[in-house]
Amino acid sequence: MGNWASRKAREVVKNTARILTTELMIAAQALDFRMEMEDNKFELGKGTKVAHEVIRKQVAVIEEDKTIEIYEELEKAQELINTGKLLEEVEKVVELLIIRKNHI
Repeated sequence: MGNWASRKAREVVKNTARILTTELMIAAQALDFRMEMEDNKFELGKGTKVAHEVIRKQVAVIEEDKTIEIYEELEKAQELINTGKLLEEVEKVVELLIIRKNHI
């Protein structure tokens, strides 16, 4: 029973990371559309700006709904989450109140 539960928990964590990655890509894409508008009179917050820059350095803007292209970009975004690179870059400009693995 414990073995099954641990495998199921790992699957849940993997799926949650994939959902977060998808949300991250959607947010970046929405910001790109918003910044292209003529009445662009808003400024991104420090953390949001860094996160968007990091994402766009590695993940291309999706111009058309091509399944292969979307999955390739999802994999790149997933790497930013899995490696902790995105969090690391945002933490350089914004103090985040989170518990890290190495602090437990």
